[in-house]
Amino acid sequence: MEKSERKILMGKMLFHRGVRMKSLVKKDEYSKCWMCGDLADTIEHKIKCSQLKLTFPNISLKVGDRLIKTNSDGNKDGVVQGWNSNKVKYNKKNLCEKCNSNTSQPWDKAYDDFVSFIRENPKLVYKNRVVDLKLVYGKEVKKCQADLFKYFAKAFGCSIYEKYHEVPTTILDVIGGKNYGKNFFITISVIEEIYDYNPAIKDLLGCSDLISIDDGNIPIAWRWSQNLAWFVIDFRLNLVTPEGFNPWTGKSKKILFSPSIK
Repeated sequence: MEKSERKILMGKMLFHRGVRMKSLVKKDEYSKCWMCGDLADTIEHKIKCSQLKLTFPNISLKVGDRLIKTNSDGNKDGVVQGWNSNKVKYNKKNLCEKCNSNTSQPWDKAYDDFVSFIRENPKLVYKNRVVDLKLVYGKEVKKCQADLFKYFAKAFGCSIYEKYHEVPTTILDVIGGKNYGKNFFITISVIEEIYDYNPAIKDLLGCSDLISIDDGNIPIAWRWSQNLAWFVIDFRLNLVTPEGFNPWTGKSKKILFSPSIK
């Protein structure tokens, strides 16, 4: 992939019943943190800032070497001028400083360690189609796998909150350390064409549009995804697991891959 083709894809690129909405935040209080209800004074990245820095270590405004954001219809949506550009963040403040730093710092670290393992062992992960979290976290695996799942809940919650100004109870239960069942899960797949081109995670990051299923005017199920080049994480809540897919709910020390995206 040429430098001029480096992209952040925000859209539908990756897309190959249950609890009602409930939140600490009411719709007329969109300036509140959805995690705790305090005043929101930070805006979360749609794609984690640390991964932006690793994937695009040198953001240039030079023509031919610029980082381009592409939206869901495939059209260019402007130049990303830096890692904290508004183009890689949500539109409005959604978390307080405490929740977005102190509270979720262990979750962020668990995610960064998880992705570092993928980045450092792409051939092993791709060949075996499994991530053994004991290899990622060692003796801390039990705590870290829970933190990793909380990170996924935080990321998914921000996406849902951006559209609906509320977050489902299940997501709040996950981040709160409560029992949350199996309604929320992630699956992992690979995009074989991208891996075959280059197994390194570089030049391409993305996230999908949020998809929801409504019961009348009330959303009851959601789907969203992120990709780190060929490595795809799909988030689902209150949806039936597709046949042949391997859901992960944060309770197993191995994440088995689901069918590839071809």
